[in-house]
Amino acid sequence: AAYRLFRQDLFDENQGQLLDAIDQFTAKIQNLRTNKNPIVSTIAKFTVPFLRTPMNIFKQGIEYSPAGFATVPGAANKTEQIAKAAIGSSVFAAAAVMLQSNRLTWGEPTDPTAKQNFRAAGMQPYSVKVGDKWYSYQKLPPTIAFPFAMVAAIHDTIENKNLDDNTADMVLSGVAKYGQFLADQSETPWQERA
Repeated sequence: AAYRLFRQDLFDENQGQLLDAIDQFTAKIQNLRTNKNPIVSTIAKFTVPFLRTPMNIFKQGIEYSPAGFATVPGAANKTEQIAKAAIGSSVFAAAAVMLQSNRLTWGEPTDPTAKQNFRAAGMQPYSVKVGDKWYSYQKLPPTIAFPFAMVAAIHDTIENKNLDDNTADMVLSGVAKYGQFLADQSETPWQERA
């Protein structure tokens, strides 16, 4: 139940080395909240009040994607991690097909003309078109939403890159766009409450 509610403890034995590395980062930030220096602890408590749940959502997003195969080394239940990665890869492939048929969107374009065309076409940010209607994939569980977001973010990064951008800039831009997706998430039932 804790896993489904994104409240699992850090360093779960089933998750493997990659997700343990993310938990190392999470633990370091959480430790700032209990720092002996009251300035550091106060700032940490106010700037990162809810950390574990968003990081668990992020970890499940990795598990249910093609990147999920990297969670197998060190995992106690390798079969489960492979199954999650296979499910996520299937959703990723379906999202790629939807993208190719212009049925998957990323955020609204920033260029005013492109934004106007985007809206005129009836498109919505972070959405998938089913039939004649657009539905936001932001409100779906990470199992579905994250592979959709990855496909759309990668496509948006490739489409909007400048000719003089190098590969590292493109990858960092894609990661930033994925972060934008997380930040743009509206409040959902699985988010941690105060």
